[in-house]
Amino acid sequence: MACKKIYNSPLGKILLVFDEENLLGLYMESQEEFVKISKNSKIKYYKDNFPKSKILKESEKWLDLYFSGKDPGFLPALKVQASEFRKDVWDILLKIPYGEKTTYKEITEILVKSGKYKNMSAQAVGGAVGHNP
Repeated sequence: MACKKIYNSPLGKILLVFDEENLLGLYMESQEEFVKISKNSKIKYYKDNFPKSKILKESEKWLDLYFSGKDPGFLPALKVQASEFRKDVWDILLKIPYGEKTTYKEITEILVKSGKYKNMSAQAVGGAVGHNP
């Protein structure tokens, strides 16, 4: 069963969506998905008086470290549902070292070099990044 909980960050509210074992999504208050998922009655709010789940503890610890300017050094278990292309883009995003950046063009070049894709546009990569839960 999926649950949701609000995390108060220096950037505003973040909605965490998770199940018993995985973080399913993390949505900023400014995102359209934040509102949709907040209103989704099929995903219940996690009550503060419940014992904290392991994945929720890990996710909140990761966010606490990140927002304190530290490299968390780990990722909570992630489970995302998307096309293979989007997952490939997101896998590349996960490999960007803490504190570093890359461009959509560089991600495009990595995808093409993998041999899995013949052509790729930076716009397609940008679309996948924009739909990253």
